[in-house]
Amino acid sequence: MNVDAAFPLIPHQALESIALAMPNDSVTPVSGLSIEAVPSHRGETRVWRVKAVNSSANWYVKRFRHSADYQRYLQGLHILEQDESGSYLCPIRCAGQDDTHRLIATYPLQGTSLKALFVRGTRFDKLPWWLGSDLPTLARRIGRGLRSFWRHRCEPHSDLYDYRPLATADRMLKKCMRLRELMPESWERLQSIVTHHAQHLRSINKFDESFVLGDLALDNLLLCNNERLGVFDLDDIGIGDWRRDIACLMQRISEAEAHVYYSRSRVRRFQRLLLDEFGLAANDLILAIYRIESYLDMLWSARPCHDDRGLPTVGFSSQVVEQMLDRHLQSLDRKDAVL
Repeated sequence: MNVDAAFPLIPHQALESIALAMPNDSVTPVSGLSIEAVPSHRGETRVWRVKAVNSSANWYVKRFRHSADYQRYLQGLHILEQDESGSYLCPIRCAGQDDTHRLIATYPLQGTSLKALFVRGTRFDKLPWWLGSDLPTLARRIGRGLRSFWRHRCEPHSDLYDYRPLATADRMLKKCMRLRELMPESWERLQSIVTHHAQHLRSINKFDESFVLGDLALDNLLLCNNERLGVFDLDDIGIGDWRRDIACLMQRISEAEAHVYYSRSRVRRFQRLLLDEFGLAANDLILAIYRIESYLDMLWSARPCHDDRGLPTVGFSSQVVEQMLDRHLQSLDRKDAVL
């Protein structure tokens, strides 16, 4: 375990208190420590912030429901601890764990949210230039950080997700099948399209196998010390084709266009800057096929349902997602820009 020089390991009493947290998220007070729940946007508490009362030491503690998720996160932390000196990556570090209750403590990362920098540079009501975001510089820093991330030595592991082309093709077909009852009128066409492109993925024999974040989004990245890329979300980490991460990032950025306060031209410019940074074309076929899986996930999420606490899980409506997917497939068939 790599111990941060600034902070000690988290006191075991804090982990014990969080392990025994009540349904209303209240915890047993611990002398010398402040423990505060950090609810997610769905109202479910999975993270607590622990602060030392008499020092600057603080930690974040994450709780995992399933053992597989817990083991995958630990494996990701272990691999990132081997980060090379001089790297442009600034990953989170483990500060303690509780295997019985599936709790992992990490040291905090200090930096600026990349989502905030993106918003500054792409909103219609763009902030004054001295508060704005330099999109070319931002793309370059993301590129350097992600290349440092992908350079980690990786080997297939049972705890990690499989993002290789063959596994992705199988996953796309399964995700398409579960949509059959949700969209009976257009499902056969969707299945035909997904099957065709899944076959293309199956035919890929050579690719650069890398450590893959899996759910790469600007919300999950920080800019630390104006140079290094801070990575703190390892929930979906795996092994596979690094282009899958880029496809996910392009998809998340494209979704910003659905909100009226973003400038479409600025969003597209930022996407092209990122693709240039990675040496990829705007009409890269593999990138476009990987993005189809994101739309399948969005269609599933758009179904009328609620989470464990009875809260709606809908982001975009199914009609909006289908329109977005149709536009993506039409541009793919024309082999023009698929941003």
